[in-house]
Amino acid sequence: RGWVFFDVGSIIHLNILQDIVPNVLYIDRPSGNKIKITIDRIIGEIKKGLSKEDAFRKVFEIGEYYSKNYELFYKNVSEYERYIESKIENKYDYILSKKDCEVINNCISSLAYHRDNLLRPSGLDYYNELTIFCPIEFYFKDCGIKNVLNFKCKIDNFTVNNDLKILTLNDLKTTFRSMDSFNLSIEHYHYKRQIALYLYILSNCFKKEENYKLRANILAVSTSDYSTGVFKFNQKDIEEGSIEFMELIKRVGFHETLGYDRLIDDL
Repeated sequence: RGWVFFDVGSIIHLNILQDIVPNVLYIDRPSGNKIKITIDRIIGEIKKGLSKEDAFRKVFEIGEYYSKNYELFYKNVSEYERYIESKIENKYDYILSKKDCEVINNCISSLAYHRDNLLRPSGLDYYNELTIFCPIEFYFKDCGIKNVLNFKCKIDNFTVNNDLKILTLNDLKTTFRSMDSFNLSIEHYHYKRQIALYLYILSNCFKKEENYKLRANILAVSTSDYSTGVFKFNQKDIEEGSIEFMELIKRVGFHETLGYDRLIDDL
């Protein structure tokens, strides 16, 4: 269900960060890999100009499922006729199940307090879903070669306290985990490295705030029990993430400049 939860997370982000309510159709969608492949093939054939019945027949004939029993095939795929029609009409931003709708609404409700206080603090400047371009220059002393990597990233949210000179990054995450185990996701997905990257880009692209103190939080919401949590990153976390980020970025710079067939002996 990863591809479904990607859409669920996107809708939650749009609502919490941008106050956008997407055009969503809530119906059952193909949930298994076999039926999803079959339905996608049918949609593709209809878009090429075949009628629905001809598309059903063609996909049935080229497929290896349903034991060559067309009645069984038709019974399985016809359950998703409204889904097929919706994809052909292309009128909806997302097509999700009613269960997904329930998850989205509960997560948005759980995040309401943090949206109003952490992401949009009274009296402070705040920015949501800001896309930033940041060039990072490399210089290889041994061969005298320079190169530039151009980074593009979208920052979920950051706030600026000009009185105390503090810039705070807030990254919104949806997770299947409950909050008492979310630290496992922080380690598994290298969120410290991600936070360090975002802070690096923010501190280099906002000259007015380049000497501000940097702080960072992850705001997480669980799609299973709808719990929320704010996970603060201290200076040690940011330093650890910065080391990971610099090691990774040096590797990328090396290979992008000198070729991916080269071996790195010493960074």
